[in-house]
Amino acid sequence: MISLTVLALAFFFFLLIGLFNGLDVLDNYSHKLQLSWRNARRRMPDSSWASSFPDVSAPDVGDGLGGIIIGIILWMILSILLIVALVLLQAVVWVTIVLIVIAIYWVFIRGLKLIFSKSPQCEGNFPKSLAYASGYTVLYVGWIYAVIYASMLF
Repeated sequence: MISLTVLALAFFFFLLIGLFNGLDVLDNYSHKLQLSWRNARRRMPDSSWASSFPDVSAPDVGDGLGGIIIGIILWMILSILLIVALVLLQAVVWVTIVLIVIAIYWVFIRGLKLIFSKSPQCEGNFPKSLAYASGYTVLYVGWIYAVIYASMLF
């Protein structure tokens, strides 16, 4: 729930800044997301994101010849289990990938075209930008909150 709230806030501020500054979604029927600022001198500063990964090490199985043999056997068993899991889960993975691609297409291209079609009306008008950004954030993210709430009830 916290991660959904963070994503909703990020989406809200993206819409608010985009509508206020006059962001356009270019429509050249290539099905690629192309954004352009209506006024080129209003640019957003670039921010770089750095990620840190935890240090993960293999378990210690012992020293000497016995440890080497046990380690090789464990890695063979783990490899076989991983291959079996991948074969069994490939259908689920492909269905999930297709659904994610469809959702991303709808939200990022079709949805943003609709939202930023209001950009000429909102450019430089903060209250109107705030109203449109709030409304579209509730429409696009509110149903997810409703699904989570309903799943907690039942």
